[in-house]
Amino acid sequence: MCGVSTSTISNILNGKPKVSEETRLRILEIVKQSGYQPNYFAQGMRMQKTRMIGIIVEDLNEFSTSPIVEAIMAYCEEKNYRAILLNMRLYDKWQDTWYDDESKLQSVLQPAIRELLSIKVDGIMYIAGHCRVINCFPEDFTIPAIVVYAISKAPGFTSVVIDDEKGSYDMTRYLISMGHRKIGLIAGIE
Repeated sequence: MCGVSTSTISNILNGKPKVSEETRLRILEIVKQSGYQPNYFAQGMRMQKTRMIGIIVEDLNEFSTSPIVEAIMAYCEEKNYRAILLNMRLYDKWQDTWYDDESKLQSVLQPAIRELLSIKVDGIMYIAGHCRVINCFPEDFTIPAIVVYAISKAPGFTSVVIDDEKGSYDMTRYLISMGHRKIGLIAGIE
């Protein structure tokens, strides 16, 4: 049907630049017309890489979580990765009573981690609802993991946090530079 070998089609579908542009475009059009959908799970088993990233969020309704998840998912899409999102819904389940109760967090987090590991994700991102030190991954965790908006107790994990103090300072400084002198703040209980 295509007049090329299976390996040539595979190279084209995997973005390898070993064929002419004319052949690449012709094969991609045939693939599109045929409705072909790659089996990412089978590819992952063969290559030991699923091109799937697990995202665990404490609660998707937290004000900063959705934009972070959206940015991660857009980047995954751009890099041809699939993002698997697990929302633990901690605030919905326990309001703020889970905040100081590690057992409540772990009762939901550990099954989520096991679920992602069972589908062989290539890495996990944990997105906290507010900045704090947390215990989410054991030190001997076997795949890459990143903690967002919190700091991992276990060494060796990358943590990405928002510097609220510096942000507040920069905002206040900006307002003062614009001539504002009566500056108010509306904040939560903390």
